This record gives sequence, C-alpha cells and structure tokens, in this order.
Amino acid sequence: MKVKRYSNLSRRGPSVWKIVVGIIAVALLVFIGFSLAEPIAKLFSGAYRHPAESSQASEDASKTLSEVVSDNTGATSSSPEILPETEGFSVTVPVEVLKTKASEFFESAKARGVNDVIVELKDKNGLLHYQSALASAMKAKAVAEDALDLASLVKECHDRGMTLTVKIHCFMDHTATALKGAAVRYRTADGALWLDDYKDRGGKSWLNPYSQEAKTYLTDIVHELTEQGADRVILASVRFPGGYQQDAYYGENTQSRTECLKSFVAQAKEATAREVWLEVGVWHYAAKSPEVFGDNALLFGADGIFANLVAEDFGKSYTVGDRTVNAPSEHPTELIDAVMETLKTMNTEKIKIIPSLQGYSYTPAQIKEQIEETKKYGAEHWALKLTGETVPEIG
Repeated sequence: MKVKRYSNLSRRGPSVWKIVVGIIAVALLVFIGFSLAEPIAKLFSGAYRHPAESSQASEDASKTLSEVVSDNTGATSSSPEILPETEGFSVTVPVEVLKTKASEFFESAKARGVNDVIVELKDKNGLLHYQSALASAMKAKAVAEDALDLASLVKECHDRGMTLTVKIHCFMDHTATALKGAAVRYRTADGALWLDDYKDRGGKSWLNPYSQEAKTYLTDIVHELTEQGADRVILASVRFPGGYQQDAYYGENTQSRTECLKSFVAQAKEATAREVWLEVGVWHYAAKSPEVFGDNALLFGADGIFANLVAEDFGKSYTVGDRTVNAPSEHPTELIDAVMETLKTMNTEKIKIIPSLQGYSYTPAQIKEQIEETKKYGAEHWALKLTGETVPEIG
C-alpha cells in the first residue's frame, strides 16, 4: 500500500511543475512583447531610420527654407541671398513707383531677398495716397486723385511672402488744418491759421499736437490703414513745428510737450493691434530742440524706433555727442557708428531699433558695410531707402 501511495504522488508531481514553468513562460512572452512593441511600430511607420538618414534629417531641419530650396534647385552662389527669418530686410519705395509698376517692383524686391516693403501713404503736405473712406479726410480734401487701392497692394505683398509697412507724416500737415479745431492758430482776435514762415516764403500751417481733433484724425487714419491690411505703421513728424513761435497759439494746456507727444503715440497704438514704429532723425540724436521734438523720443512708448541713418540727410558735417563726422555721405559707416552709439545711450527701455540706411548712390558692397555696422549694435531689422524702382543686390 505504501508503494502505491508514493506511486500516485509521483504521478501528480510533474503536473505541478508544468504549471509553474508555464506561468514563467507566459511572463517572459509578455515582457518580450512589450520590449519589442515600440521598435516594431517605428519600423513599420518609417520612423526607425538608418543612422546616416537620421543625421541627414537633423541637418535638413536646421536649415532655413531658402537653403533647402537652394539645395534642391542647384542654385549657384550668384543667386540673391535670402536673409534668415530672424532678420528683417525692408526697402522704402517712393509711392510713385507703386502707382505705376507695383507688380514689377514686388517681384524685383522678392528676388533680392526683401521681406518687407515700406511706402509713405500720408506725405508731408498731408495728402493721403490710399483710398480713404474717412469723412474727415473727404472734408479736408486730403485724398490724392490717384490714390492707391491699399488692400490690393497688401495682397500682392502677402502673395509673395512679404509684409507691407505704411508710413504717415503726422503733425506736419497743411491740408487737414482745414478741419475745425485741428490747427495751430495765431494768438490774435481772428485766430487765423499760423504759418511757420512768411507766406511769400512758403510758410505752411501745421496740425496742433495738443488738439484732440487733430489726434483723432490721425489715429483714425492709423486704424483705417491697418483695417485695410497694412502690417504696421510708422509715425513720422511726431513733433511740434519750428519756425516763428512768438504768436503761435496751441490752446490752454497743462501737459508738457514731451507728455503731449508721448500721449499721442499711446493713442495711435490703441487704434490698432498692429505694430507702431516711431521715426526719429537728425535732430533727435543731437537733442538740441526738446521744445520741438520732446526730451527723448525713444521713451514715447512705440513698438520700434525707425532711425533715419540716410547719410545724405546729415549735411556736410554732423556732430552728435562729442563726435563730429565730416562729409557723412563719404563716411556712412562712421556716421552709423556715432549715431548708433548715441541711440544705445538713449535707449534705456531697450526698444527695438530699425536703422534706415541709404540704398542708393553706393555700391552693393558699401551698402552691405552699412548693414554690418548696424549689426554690431544688435540690429536685426534694417531698411534701405530707395529713390526709384531698383533694389540693390547686396548679397
């Protein structure tokens, strides 16, 4: 009987071990399955690459769009350089060019690597060179007869991957002074329009920076321009008039002139969701006329400072700070260095500075030197002022 009992036990024993081994085997299969699932998925999805392919993909991803296009098309080094996307390359074109050959100009600009076109659509006389629907503009007879269709211009720019920036002169305007309450007046009983010089010497009237009617007119223009598609607005002539001031009457005001100009920039920014830049120039850098330009325009709150560095505008000699540049047109990089150093000191709020450079009367190499000089001061966006339709190939 004992032998029989032990015999039965020995027959049951192997079945227990089989169960244990089976459990272990299943566990191993589960572990292996989870380990191989991700590589197998990558293999079938194409995400699993040969090391050489991964290296090439990484290299391609680090290239700019223009470099990839150049690789694929076999472009030679003589092709115009497309600036990196982090840098802005604008050209300021005369409005007459866009009135006669806009499409040709945009094609040329794009081929030269331009990514932004600047055009003045409100000139120093107060004329609007776009089709405005503002009642105040109609009343002032401010719309030019050959005014441009701004929306069409914007579309042409955007279709080519470029933006359109519009520049407007603000208080230097002798057209909208016809609007009630908008102009500087004489301090006389009749309150006639004040002129910045004798009429027979070409004296002009000005919009009054203290006048809310004038500021509303201008900010309505800013709003309309961006509603029609303009990508940003540059405010020029944000200043008081010079000339004979003895009899000029601006109204009874408590704001300083600096506060007045600064508050106007704030109102212009409230009129649009787009960027608003402020143009500064020769007199701002010298800081000799705060009663005209305010104390420091870089602190007026604009989104960017459009700094005029067109050498031709600085005369035969120019002094800024303790530096004098003789014959600026012959030494544009010296001028740029002197002015940019001054702007660096003025720019306590670290506002973006966009240098506006002379894009004519110089060789491409000389223009390139100007750009490189501004980059020493951290410029990432610059503009070339043109006098015609030709965009220089700066390489």
